[in-house]
Amino acid sequence: AAVYEQEYGQKPGEMVLRIAEHILKVGKMLTELGQKDAREGKRAYSATFFPALVVKAFRLDMEKAREMVQAVADLWQSDYMDGYNDI
Repeated sequence: AAVYEQEYGQKPGEMVLRIAEHILKVGKMLTELGQKDAREGKRAYSATFFPALVVKAFRLDMEKAREMVQAVADLWQSDYMDGYNDI
């Protein structure tokens, strides 16, 4: 929130904060899932899984929000792989 305020000169709205919290919460869950999958010897999810997850989680149209979807998908894949590679 502080970075947003510094960059845009105002505090982020309540909706922006809730979305950011959701992104972080899911990221933590994905890190834990990555750890679990690695412990169980499962293959890691492919890169195509994560954009689909973002589209579903936020009910987005991939064609209209491609950059945002990919940015969140990259973050979530990184969270998952951090957990997966941690074991």
